[in-house]
Amino acid sequence: MSDSNKYNFQKLTPVKNTDISIYKEALDFVFENDDLLNIAISGAYSSGKSSVLESYKVKHKEKRFLHISLAHFESPQIEDYDQRGIENKGKNQADDETTIKESVLEGKILNQLIHQIDPKRIPQTNFRTKQRVSPVRIAIDSMFSALFILALFHIFMFKTWQDYVSTLSTAWLKNILLFFTKEEALVLSGLLVVLLFSTCLYRIIRLQTNKGVFKKFSLQGNEIEIFEETEDSYFDKYLNEVLYLFDNANVDVVVFEDMDRFNANQIFERLREVNSIINAQRKKRAETLSSRLIKGGNTKRMTYRPLRFFYLLRDEIFISKDRTKFFDIIVPIVPVVDGSNSYDQFIAHLRDGGMLEHFDQGFLQGLSLYVDDMRILKNVYNEFLVYFNRLNEIELDCNKMMALIVYKNVFPRDFSELQLQKGFVFTIFSKKPEFILDEIERLEHQVGETRNQIDAVNREFLLSIKELDILFQHNKAQLQYMPYQERDRQSKQIQDDYSIRKKAIENRNNKRLPALEEEKARCEKEISQIQNKSLSEIISRENSERIFAVTSINDIKVERKFYEVKGNDYIDLLKFLITHGYIDETYSDYM
Repeated sequence: MSDSNKYNFQKLTPVKNTDISIYKEALDFVFENDDLLNIAISGAYSSGKSSVLESYKVKHKEKRFLHISLAHFESPQIEDYDQRGIENKGKNQADDETTIKESVLEGKILNQLIHQIDPKRIPQTNFRTKQRVSPVRIAIDSMFSALFILALFHIFMFKTWQDYVSTLSTAWLKNILLFFTKEEALVLSGLLVVLLFSTCLYRIIRLQTNKGVFKKFSLQGNEIEIFEETEDSYFDKYLNEVLYLFDNANVDVVVFEDMDRFNANQIFERLREVNSIINAQRKKRAETLSSRLIKGGNTKRMTYRPLRFFYLLRDEIFISKDRTKFFDIIVPIVPVVDGSNSYDQFIAHLRDGGMLEHFDQGFLQGLSLYVDDMRILKNVYNEFLVYFNRLNEIELDCNKMMALIVYKNVFPRDFSELQLQKGFVFTIFSKKPEFILDEIERLEHQVGETRNQIDAVNREFLLSIKELDILFQHNKAQLQYMPYQERDRQSKQIQDDYSIRKKAIENRNNKRLPALEEEKARCEKEISQIQNKSLSEIISRENSERIFAVTSINDIKVERKFYEVKGNDYIDLLKFLITHGYIDETYSDYM
């Protein structure tokens, strides 16, 4: 390990030296078949799709790739309220937080294309990128412009120029300028004007051909078309730009990453159409050139060079059989980290960094059950190294420090709010006194129930349930002589009394009286000690659901229900950390 990385910090970027044995065979198969043009590399988030492709690129440097990464992150969910204070269930201010118009996606694609292609290869595009203009180029253009102006003055003011030179008194200067007073100098100026004007005209025509800058001009109030203007719709023009840019990108593969984060599946249909048109054009051009070469006596044929689109996608992007209809081949990626091996991956990083001894194995095993994302694992490890080495002068529990870092990574907004004494986790800990009162009430009820059972055993004189059944049948027989309404009331009372006495006889015969006394004493002891308990000791199977359903009411009496946390995929991880005391009342010591 180098001194520059003695702590074994981990990169979050794709790995370029991963084992891609079977994937290499699949990708080689793709490039060997010209009819495989739309290829999906599918897998869960952080399954290693990018790493597989990057590793393949390292082994095949002759293939040219262009990446279009449409990064899209979940916006923080804003809990909006209407005028009545009714919560809008954590929706974003936009109508739909993940749906983005196709035109926006197309614009993002174009934007990344034009910034990755050499401008010299796409002179006809209507989109431009700002480029640094060479000072030398500016100086040369300025010099030629000055020469053009001087040559025009020389031609149109030649007589004035002759008279001016003849009046000069300085002999050496007059001798130099005398040449430009001769008729031959006029021919030179004329040639210079024609040359410079031709150059300027060439640039204008090239600009017009490529960009279509001038479309019409007015003459005495009438507009005259000087170049044909197409009737394409906006989207047609946009699509034509896409075709032109893709076709001139000078690459073998265009890789689309993170497009599945948008709910706009029609963009895939558009891109497939683009790919089909481009490759049809390329194939036609190759056939035409080959035909010309053959007619010219050349036996060499032009090779068709297909343009392939690779899509790095989640497995569930399409439903049912649509995914196999759309793609020519799908290469599935087995996740590098999942619930079965995240523990091994995590402790490998900790062991390499010399940190493994600071953690409880049970904590790491529990954590690995919930964290199955390689990037999160690496970033948690990196952040722990920084926190540990910054706070190493204080004796802190590394398990709790790591737990808080995990919480920060999967719930960054709530972590930030915790520091401001707001948010879901803060609300849980701030309501601990309420949870204690609820638990005391539950325990007192349990004490009362247990005491009643003990008293019932002590006062029961019957020896068996058989005797109780005889008494019960006798009491029921007496009910027939009572009025109807009184009979129903007495029947219920007899039934309740029967249940209580039956339970008492069972408890006595099963010798459960000592256990009941012990249960009563345990509950009373818990009541006396509960004020000193941590939140994790208060949480139980019975109250867990209620505790993690907490809400918060602000100063204007509007309730916040924390949908953005409770609906998160990692909510069970947060429950694990709090329930087992890895995030507890001492959280502020680690922040």
